[in-house]
Amino acid sequence: EDGILRKQFLNLIPNNYFEVTIAGLYKIERLLSNYLLGLLLQMTSIFTIAFTGLSILDIKYAASIALFAAVSNLIPYLGPILGSLFGILVALSTSSTAIFVSNEYIILIVKIVTVFATVQLTDNLVLQPLIFSKSVKAHPLEIFIIIFAGATVAGIPGMIAAIPAYTVIRVLAMEFYRGYKSYHIFKLR
Repeated sequence: EDGILRKQFLNLIPNNYFEVTIAGLYKIERLLSNYLLGLLLQMTSIFTIAFTGLSILDIKYAASIALFAAVSNLIPYLGPILGSLFGILVALSTSSTAIFVSNEYIILIVKIVTVFATVQLTDNLVLQPLIFSKSVKAHPLEIFIIIFAGATVAGIPGMIAAIPAYTVIRVLAMEFYRGYKSYHIFKLR
């Protein structure tokens, strides 16, 4: 079904608006694919940092914990907490020593929290501002406000869908504004 939905959509567009619509669709597709690549890069970076830190600290199942942390990090604000709690639960349940008898469990928890704090600081201060501001061509503060608005409107699903929805709306508005300024299709006769 190569491109049937796109062709059907384009058939509905009047000829006067065709060029503006094609330009908008092209930019939306490009920015959303950049956004998805940015998410993949962010997940890969988080997995690498978490796996390296947990492996250095000799935590069992470091790859599984890091993978869960990378995937759960897609949920803004709540995801990192879920990832670190999962890491603590797995580490405590798979520890070979009787750590609940001694104070070693506190040291284990501190190690895992330190790794995840490092992951979050790196993600929040380096990865997110660079990746998302470049991928959707928006200021990092703009991204923060959009995610916050998405959370207010629709909770966690709103936070996840906020950046792609904002990208689509912003590109459509910019393209129609450019079309209004550049072409005579919107002017009254």
